[in-house]
Amino acid sequence: MAEKIKTLITDITLDTPTFHRKKVSPTLLNFFYGKNGSGKSTIAKEIGNGTAATWQPGINPSDYDVKVYNEEYIETNIQSYGNIPGVFTITKQNADVKAEIDRRNKEKAKIAGLMQSVQTTSEETSKKLEKLNRRYLNGIWNATEELRKRRYPETQVGYKTDKKKFVEKLELTTPKEYKLEDIDSIYNSSFNGTAVRYDRFRSIDPRQIPDASIIEEPIVGSSSSPFAEFIQALHATDWVRQGYHEYHKHANGKCPYCQQKLPPEFDAQLASCFDDRYEKQVQRVSALLQQYKAAMNGIHSIMMGNMDSGFECELISPYKDKYALLLELARKNIGIIEQKEKEPASCFELDNEIYDVIDEINGLTNAINKKILANNKAFDDCDGQKRKCTEMVWSHMAKICQTQMAVHSSEETTVKQTLTDLAAKGKKYIDDSDLLERKISKLNQQTVNTDAAMQSINSLLKSSGFQGFELRKKPKADYVYELVREGRNGTKEVVSSKAMSEGERHFIAFLYFYHEIMGSQSDDGKVNNKIVIIDDPVSSMDSSALFVIASLTRNMIDVCYNNFDLSDKPGRDDHIRQFFCLTHNPYFFREVTYNRLKDYECASFFEIKKGPGNSSAVEPCTGPCDKIGGHEVNRTPVRNTYDALWEEYRSTDDSIILMNVIRQILEYYFLQICGYKNGNLRADLLDKNYKAFDDGTPEKTNYTIASAMISLLNTGVAGFNDGLYFDSSAIAPDQIRFVFRKIFEVMDQTQHYEMMMRG
Repeated sequence: MAEKIKTLITDITLDTPTFHRKKVSPTLLNFFYGKNGSGKSTIAKEIGNGTAATWQPGINPSDYDVKVYNEEYIETNIQSYGNIPGVFTITKQNADVKAEIDRRNKEKAKIAGLMQSVQTTSEETSKKLEKLNRRYLNGIWNATEELRKRRYPETQVGYKTDKKKFVEKLELTTPKEYKLEDIDSIYNSSFNGTAVRYDRFRSIDPRQIPDASIIEEPIVGSSSSPFAEFIQALHATDWVRQGYHEYHKHANGKCPYCQQKLPPEFDAQLASCFDDRYEKQVQRVSALLQQYKAAMNGIHSIMMGNMDSGFECELISPYKDKYALLLELARKNIGIIEQKEKEPASCFELDNEIYDVIDEINGLTNAINKKILANNKAFDDCDGQKRKCTEMVWSHMAKICQTQMAVHSSEETTVKQTLTDLAAKGKKYIDDSDLLERKISKLNQQTVNTDAAMQSINSLLKSSGFQGFELRKKPKADYVYELVREGRNGTKEVVSSKAMSEGERHFIAFLYFYHEIMGSQSDDGKVNNKIVIIDDPVSSMDSSALFVIASLTRNMIDVCYNNFDLSDKPGRDDHIRQFFCLTHNPYFFREVTYNRLKDYECASFFEIKKGPGNSSAVEPCTGPCDKIGGHEVNRTPVRNTYDALWEEYRSTDDSIILMNVIRQILEYYFLQICGYKNGNLRADLLDKNYKAFDDGTPEKTNYTIASAMISLLNTGVAGFNDGLYFDSSAIAPDQIRFVFRKIFEVMDQTQHYEMMMRG
């Protein structure tokens, strides 16, 4: 099944008070029919000014001249200079030169195709580059979000929203990795408005902890008495000593344990067990205990002072943990010394892990002091530290994104090189096309003949019945022509726009439009590609002018159709690349479209209908073919009552019905369409052409039949069969049809008769 073929303007979207978002899909040839006031001029204007048109992808609208024939065109061109503003050159091509131009144009068209291919590839590559860059920007933006947005936002002033600007700066930054805690320290001190100076943490001197080796040796008396040796042998020195100190003063001469009476010499023997040396050693242990406690209190004071400074960093928590461990070890060691004090004869050993903990605390102290130093330095040089911190953050982000940037740079270089190569290729095609254009221009200059345009229009004026009108060269103005006619004294007078009738003005304007479309407006004779829009060209014109305009319109349609016709006709024109015609005149519509209904693929028919509420609609005129299994075909929108009358005329054998149909056809066509008054029609038809209806019989039957047909136009249906004027039942249908055809021949309307008889 054949489908409609799209061309330059693929869609028309009408969005006006009359048409609300109405969409029309045109083809190569487009014919619109609608009554006055239905919106034809609105459609023509919307297409002409480009506001409603959607062009085929890859087409540059500036390459085409959009020409609109409407009331505005008539007003502009007829009133300029008080006459025609100038009919520009129309080329009369030499056959050999024309062939060479055609050859050059084909070569240029081939280059244009290559240029289009390069442009398409370039556009696709550009989109690929845009997608690549967009993905790259988003990737870098997301990879740095934690640092940019949440951790170090104050280092991103001026780069917080613009991805492209941010990435461009990052690409210029030297990548370097930093520890985030180092950046945090400077950031917090330089960008935090509550930053202060801090005192350095004090270290712990392990030498302030007293020597405790005394607790590792047993403390016993030096007496050699039997009792002392007995006590030592039992390893009961500490037990006896404790009992002696606790109970002997309250024993009253009895043993505190067994309550037996003690011997008189017991005190002396007991005292001999604990001599001066023993007591001094015990006192040393007691002194050690006090010294150890004092040392631990000093360490506690140092560490508490450090922690009370208010300085915060990630090392404070482990510092506190070590402090807690130190306290635990100190308590443990003090307990051991206390135990030694109670049991001098026993051997003990302190936990030396406390020295390792002190070393670790001092290590943390040094690390914390570095941060305090950095904090204080940042506090003293806030602006400089801000700059340093900002540089550190950017360098760190550049390091994080270093691989991404390197990969993108490689990919971007490859795509850009492709675009460069395409641009070079495109430039070469442009240069080649420009060279061909200059050659074609020179060829066109060889064939320009300005007189041909004037002579052609003058010939058309005479043939169309506008006697006395002609064009002539305007003195002292190149390529400008005046409309003149013969005056009363035989001289040629310039016809001003005000002196012409409306029909004459429209006709002359259309002739000028026709040659503007079919010829050239430049000195080099170049004929530009055009899109033609014709809006109601036959207003206020008589039938002769209407016939000429219909003929010229068909010529333009033929030129446009050459873009669809695949046959290779030498020297044919095809510069009209799309055609639109809008009219309210059914006769004119039939005249220009009767041979295009069959061209379904490239020709489209539309009917403009006025709806309620000042709204209009555009309806495509298509339908299924009448043949069995028929595909979609074009339908003419003017198959109306007038067409039905002709259908009845062709089929009826009843003379009375035939005369009634003839009356209605003559009334519609000659009175309504051609603009005759009844009296004028009788004069032009019968009085001036009496002999044409003389059949040589005494009754002059043919003349009588023709006269009756004209008379019936006034009589109407009510008086049609009363027998006073004419008895149509007595005349054979064939003779009635003969006279009816003769009327069209005499009035020079044979073409219309034959067209309507074809159905």
